[in-house]
Amino acid sequence: MRKNLLFSLGRKLMTLQKKIEEECLIELDSFRIKPDTANGFKYVVRTPKCYLYDDATHTQIQEYLPKGINLKEYILQNFSSTTHEALRPQCYQLGKVLAQYIIGFNRMTDPKLYTKLWKNNEMQDLKHMINYDWLLERIDQFPKVLGEAKEVFVKVKKQALDELQANSGALAPIHGDLWPGK
Repeated sequence: MRKNLLFSLGRKLMTLQKKIEEECLIELDSFRIKPDTANGFKYVVRTPKCYLYDDATHTQIQEYLPKGINLKEYILQNFSSTTHEALRPQCYQLGKVLAQYIIGFNRMTDPKLYTKLWKNNEMQDLKHMINYDWLLERIDQFPKVLGEAKEVFVKVKKQALDELQANSGALAPIHGDLWPGK
């Protein structure tokens, strides 16, 4: 029974996530940080274009960026575990354009984007259940490791639920996919 519920929830989450992702990609299409060539570095930070989303199959066709590289690969190709002094300006510039992108993303006040995100209460409820309800179940599963933290986890779950209910529509989206592998 639980396995079927998890499968069903997973499919529903994936379906909702793909639709929301498509809508966000369309809204973010014009948002990009252009290269500052004055210093010799040519970093461009942006989201890919979404050309098509098929609602029936939940399939996206996104822009192919053959010369694009994710942050993780760039770091692995260009930097050792300790950064040589000569590479500091390059690291600084990369960090600067990434910060500009995140700041710009968070400052976007396009009501259409927010409306699309906050209309989806099912996704919020599902994410809350996965992130907090299932966390509390892990306490029962691993009482020796997590048992002492149960009170804290219960408070965090309650605070998250209170925020969702009190601030419905007032919270800002976050760019959850900005990690070195993207």
